[in-house]
Amino acid sequence: MVDEVVHSRLKKEDLELLDRLVTLGYYSNRSEAIRALLSKGLKEFADQQLTTANLEQLKAPPVLSATQLAEISQKLFPSSISKLVTEGRER
Repeated sequence: MVDEVVHSRLKKEDLELLDRLVTLGYYSNRSEAIRALLSKGLKEFADQQLTTANLEQLKAPPVLSATQLAEISQKLFPSSISKLVTEGRER
């Protein structure tokens, strides 16, 4: 698994607490502490706040209706598809 790098600003008191946890030996360094605590916090949040339906929505790609697809297509391609195809054949 490849780790991603995320830059973030922390409150001074949060950073001091992280440093104390490292000094006390709970974690070997700040990065390990942040990774572990963030992962734990995200899992706890998901367990407490997200329903099964919410989790399934997060995993699944969005489903668009035919009307929504047509609206998006119209915005992306103002000309009709048949006109675009015809123009392509003429070139």
